[in-house]
Order: sequence, then C-alpha cells, then structure tokens
Amino acid sequence: MTKNKIVGILTTSNDCNSVINLNRKIYHEINNRFKNLYIINLKNLLFIKKVKKVKKIKQSSINYFEPKDSKELLKFFKKKKLIAFNGLGKTFNFFKIYFFLNKLNLYQILLLNMGFSSNIINFKNSIIHFINLKLSKIFFKIFKIFNIFPKIDLYFDTRKDIVKNINNSKIKKLESKFPLFEISYFKKAKLINSRSYDENFKSKKLTKKYIIFIDSNIEHLDRIKREGKLERIEILKYYSILSVLFNKLKKIYKKKIIICAHPTTNIRLLKKSFPTYKISQYQTSKYIQNSELVLFHESSAAMDAIILNKFLISIKTKFLGEYMLNRTEHYKKILNLFSIDLDNPLSINKHVLKKEIEGKNKKNKYYVKTNLNPDGKTPGYKKIISTIYKLLN
Repeated sequence: MTKNKIVGILTTSNDCNSVINLNRKIYHEINNRFKNLYIINLKNLLFIKKVKKVKKIKQSSINYFEPKDSKELLKFFKKKKLIAFNGLGKTFNFFKIYFFLNKLNLYQILLLNMGFSSNIINFKNSIIHFINLKLSKIFFKIFKIFNIFPKIDLYFDTRKDIVKNINNSKIKKLESKFPLFEISYFKKAKLINSRSYDENFKSKKLTKKYIIFIDSNIEHLDRIKREGKLERIEILKYYSILSVLFNKLKKIYKKKIIICAHPTTNIRLLKKSFPTYKISQYQTSKYIQNSELVLFHESSAAMDAIILNKFLISIKTKFLGEYMLNRTEHYKKILNLFSIDLDNPLSINKHVLKKEIEGKNKKNKYYVKTNLNPDGKTPGYKKIISTIYKLLN
C-alpha cells in the first residue's frame, strides 16, 4: 500500500457520526485494516455554505479534513490519489465541489447498499424545490458528459435489475466499440448484498422481546425544505396519536415498547412526550433483531426487519405532511406492507393483525432475493474491502 493513496468519504454534513454510522461496518473495517480513512467535509465549497459547527467524530482514529477553500483542497491532494465514497448531492449547490474534484487524481465510488430506492419528487410539495431538482439534474448530465464533472468509477448496488441495466445498456455497448467515447456516468457497476444482510447474516440469537418504533423525525430537514417549519402543537398532536397506538399494542402484546429515535430528532421533546418509554439512538438493528413487531413510517432500517422476517407495519398520518406521507405510501407499496392509519379510530385484534401481517410477509421472499440478498453468501462489505485493497496496492 502506497502512502500517497487516501480512502475518503466525501460529505458536506455537520453530523459526521451519522455519515459513518450509515455504513459503519464498511468504514470501521477500512479504518482498522488500512489506517488511512478520512472524512472529507467539503461544506466550505458549497455555493450556499453551512454555518453550523460540525459534531466531533466519536471514532477518534478516523482522520478529518475540512478544506477552507478550493486551494486548500487542491494543495492537500496535489501528490495524492483519492479513493472516495461519494456522499454528495447533485443539486446546483454542489456544482462547485464537483468542478474541483475533477481536478484531483480521483477514483470515485458510489455505494447504494440499502436495497431500496425512496427518492420521490413531488411537484405539489414545492415548485422551487421541484424546478431546482429537475434543472440541476439536466445540467449535471451535461457537465458529466463533457467531463467537467468526474464520473463514477465503480458503482455498488444491491438491486439486480439496476446493475444489469447499467452494464448491458446501449451506451455501454457503444463505449465498448468506441473506447474514447465515454458518456456513461458509471464506468462499472457491481452487484453486492445489502447493508441489512451484512448486519444480520450472522444473527443467531433472535428474540421477540420488544415492539419497536423506527422514528423518521417529523421535523426532518427534507420535509422542512419542501413544506416549511412545523408548529410545536402539530408535533405534540402527532406524538399524542402515536402514544394511543403504543398503549393499545402494549396491552395486546404484553411487551415493552422501544422508540428508536432518528439521529436528527429533538430528543428532549421526544423524552418529554414519551416519559415511560425507552428511547434509543444508533441501536436500531439490535432492537429489530429482538423484536416481534416493527412499526415505521419510512426508513431504510425497515430492510433489517424484512431480512429477519419480522412483523412489519406501515404507519401513516396526516401529521407527517405530504412529502413524508408519500414516502410512507411508497414503502408500503414496494414492500407490500400491512398499514395502520392513525387518523382513523383504531380497532386492533392480535389474531387478525397476525394473520394480515403473515400474509404480507410471505410475499417478501422474492424481494429479499432480488434486492437485499442477491449475491449469494458473500457479505457486501467484504466485496467492497477487497476492492479497496486492490486499489491501494
């Protein structure tokens, strides 16, 4: 391994711990084996800069680099090769970053290992936001075709159809005949098993101790961007109707309820609203493994429940707002889930509920094979580590 090669995670997030936790098994393994993992925070190169302070990285052995401007970025990587996981957006705000990344000796990796795509653009949410996404997407394509922006050298995905379509596309066939004619954004795509498979394929001691709720944060930034800030009374009403559901399920199942809080949720308000419930962060996988029932709105963590064949229930309510409600419906449709509408009177019977959920669960085996565990028994993180090793040597 040469000293002038660095493995990095490209981000503009103020919460670097959340960035690491997103794929902690992969990043911790890279850091432990190669000792040169960097969080590269490019927030100072955004057109609209973030002013909030960055939270300190809990994993102190991971390096942190935050260039104050493009000159510092170019100087740092002048004689270095960067092997980077792309965690950046593609809107206009990121264009300056891509322009300067293209000046580096860069090998770019895109990792989509959730086994699920929940990107929804809704015109009704915000016309300005909609136009920004649509226009930026068009310009992004133009700039990558003319090599103004760097292409993705290696794309990891868990979905068989996506990988197959990329590698067998007409553009790829054209590029194979004319090597100098490179217009595809992805140079190569590889199939891997999902993050949920990696986290759970060795799970042996599964229990049914709890009912868990996977929080999505009703005040999530993606929602606020589209629909504006929420009034405190709306949040409290939302927590109130959740509490009604929790109390009913607690009585029926005689089990403890765990709230797995989203990293960005206002924990103080959550604890105040649910004083008798245990609230946990960054331990969602552990609690899913030990659950009988998993409740959620929209979250990639639901894939863990699918992999482990846990009872999964989709919850919807008008208090989520249009953007999050659409995402909730998207999860429900794709995963074929039983759903509870919190805005209507709840009449829950344990035996009926079990029958409904079991009927839905039987149809998830195909989804697991094609989206979560499509690559045999090899964990996805091992395939990625092996690729990194070859690139560093």
